[in-house]
Amino acid sequence: MSTHGFTPERTETISVLFVDPSTGGEEPFWTAPYDCEVLSISERHATAGTDGSAVTAHIEKLADGTAAAGGTTVMNGTFNMKATANTLQWADLSATLADRQLTRGDSLGIDFTGTLTSLASVSLTILVKILMER
Repeated sequence: MSTHGFTPERTETISVLFVDPSTGGEEPFWTAPYDCEVLSISERHATAGTDGSAVTAHIEKLADGTAAAGGTTVMNGTFNMKATANTLQWADLSATLADRQLTRGDSLGIDFTGTLTSLASVSLTILVKILMER
């Protein structure tokens, strides 16, 4: 559909809930069924981490065959998993376009750091722009 030279973007929202992150750690949570670009990521947790050291997470792109925690981060920095519970955090996305673009078969994964014992109910919302469907 095109109106006066304008073609609207096709997007998809991905929602993921990690009820008890302490049992997982690093894991892929979505595999791209098409080429796409990450446009935004938000995070909210119901119970904050309480460990004395840093408790963080970031989202990474995992090429087919790449294990979680071995991918390319799509973010600048990390989410603070000790931040106030039930408070939305927005990711500062990587300025490098290639870091945010996935090809069909690539996955998104989460990489937690620190001791996750108290952290609970981590909710992620990711908006992707569909680049090409095959």
